[in-house]
Amino acid sequence: MPIYFPGNQYGLDPDSAGCLMRFKTQTSLSISTPTGACIFQQVTTGLALSHPYLMHVLQTLTSVHDRYLSPTPLPRATPTEIHHLSLSASLFNTKLSNPISLPDRDPIWATAALLGILAFAWTDATSASESWPLAPPHPSDLEWMKMSENKIAVFNLTNPMRADSVFRPVSVDFLRVNGAVEIPRRGVEGIPKPYVEVLGLGDGDDELSSPYFKAMHVLARILPRVCDRTSFVTFLSFVTHLTPEFKTLLLNKDPKALLMLAWWFAKVCEGVWWIERRARLECQAICIFLGDVCRGDREVEALLTWPRERCGLDSGRIGPDLDLGWVRGMR
Repeated sequence: MPIYFPGNQYGLDPDSAGCLMRFKTQTSLSISTPTGACIFQQVTTGLALSHPYLMHVLQTLTSVHDRYLSPTPLPRATPTEIHHLSLSASLFNTKLSNPISLPDRDPIWATAALLGILAFAWTDATSASESWPLAPPHPSDLEWMKMSENKIAVFNLTNPMRADSVFRPVSVDFLRVNGAVEIPRRGVEGIPKPYVEVLGLGDGDDELSSPYFKAMHVLARILPRVCDRTSFVTFLSFVTHLTPEFKTLLLNKDPKALLMLAWWFAKVCEGVWWIERRARLECQAICIFLGDVCRGDREVEALLTWPRERCGLDSGRIGPDLDLGWVRGMR
């Protein structure tokens, strides 16, 4: 085994030790905001040496990052990744099933954060046809979204914003993910007109009257922004604000909900390595799916133009008669 426990001593073989060093010098600096990256680099590696569930997920994520950086990357998970993730999940579930001590709070949160990144980064799909929603149904569909719910539960258990947490310096990032977007009580102000029409929203609509209301308001407010390493946590607010009703629509492949997700994928498909691959492939898959089921619907077809361009399906040409001027210049 790459990682072993002789008695009460924690040991790493050379491969695992090298992986730990690559996490500290390379992967840790690529997975979060600059402030968060410093914490992962300076603190998380030390925590992992005394918390095996964190060590195993750290090894998994670094191995996935190694694949991404390879000049000839393997498209599917390696046995090493599967081994470490399986052990991490087992140990982590055992830890969560017992009372959480104060010293465990930070490593538990770090593990949940890294598992959330892994859930998004880890996909065996190599093409749009192998990606949701085009691929045959599978229990893992939208697993990355379900993991976001689990992270919120762990956040509440561990409170990484508390004064003595090593993650306290990134509390601003937590707020940007979970509470930075102001959503009006009702109405369509700020939502682009084409979406108002496609979603059938009106001035009297609110979260209770339309399952699209909350998600669309969040999406409309983040679309003008550029997604990069310093800002991507703001884009995660789209996921954290999704209602159970909207998630059900996605699982049922509702065209309107899929259209909104395609736009979000199109915004985040460049700039952050662990988001790029899934975002690009599933954006392509959604665009192909909607192009088929909504064939002839000019409004939907027009709104698919920009995501298709961003995810690489085509060059994306917006007809002069379509009111999509708000799209231009958005990158």
